[in-house]
Amino acid sequence: MKWELAKQLKADQINKFPDINPVIVQLLHNRGLDTQEDIDQFLNPDYSRDIHDPYLFNNMQKAVERIFEAKKNKEKICVFGDYDVDGVSGASIISSFLEEHDFNYTTYIPHRDREGYGLNDLAIDKIEQTAAKLIITVDCGISNGAEIIRATKEYGIDTIIVDNHDIPKVMPAAIAIIHARLPKEKYPFKHLSGGGTAFKLVQALLRHSDLKYDQPTIEKAEKWLLDLVALSTIGDMMPLLGENRTLVKYGLIVLGKTKRLGLQKLMEGAGSDMNNVGIKTVGWQINPRLNSAGRLKHANLALQLLMTKNVEQAIMMSSELNKSNQERQRLTEQYIN
Repeated sequence: MKWELAKQLKADQINKFPDINPVIVQLLHNRGLDTQEDIDQFLNPDYSRDIHDPYLFNNMQKAVERIFEAKKNKEKICVFGDYDVDGVSGASIISSFLEEHDFNYTTYIPHRDREGYGLNDLAIDKIEQTAAKLIITVDCGISNGAEIIRATKEYGIDTIIVDNHDIPKVMPAAIAIIHARLPKEKYPFKHLSGGGTAFKLVQALLRHSDLKYDQPTIEKAEKWLLDLVALSTIGDMMPLLGENRTLVKYGLIVLGKTKRLGLQKLMEGAGSDMNNVGIKTVGWQINPRLNSAGRLKHANLALQLLMTKNVEQAIMMSSELNKSNQERQRLTEQYIN
């Protein structure tokens, strides 16, 4: 292994930031943070300053209008999420909004072994049986062009893609694609998780004129979703820079006082300190338990845990996830040894 030392800053570069320890200035530079604005955002993330307007996404207006059109026409919406913690968190973010605002919706998480990753023919057939006319894919969909064409041509189902995965050569024929790394995409931050991208969609939905919300109401509703955004961003191992850093900072605060009964009980079972919730709490205690559902059984269990408003169900499901996680640990040790 060959070690390469980062180029040492010159005195005049360090002196531009007299209030910061020179070693910290060097470390910030090593991470590409060389302006006062970038450094301020990194060291002191601020929600009102550092979160971008969701309508900067090229297709956001189309997506929002199609979703509200579905409500007006009493069409059922299917939220289709991936089976990992990023996809399940993202599906929960959108489903929480739809439930809160009386949309007709269902949520579908595919079986990891039987269906595999992404939108698939079996799922499309099942979704058609629910009479859904709009699919919102979360943390998947960008590579499912053939399936999206089939859903439209055979069943008349429209699709909105909310994703952050690698982009194919041919774009899927969706109504709208919300993806920060699309070619010519204007959205300034390119490293959102799937759940973070789902959060941007909900931010935009909350601003729709039909809801008539003022800014304090919008911001309050947004912030109560940040616990899920933190789970998603940390679970997807996205860089904790730029907008992600702000989302995770506030998300950890919200997680420490989460209203979600399932998360409360899951953290109790994991022995988490609710007064000191940090990245290690998420990465080592919460997310492995949520991920164990999709790996050993079905990720629907994790989804239901995040969505339940019933205390008894929350206790039962958190206990089941704790057992699944223990089994996952046992199998991992068995394979390693």
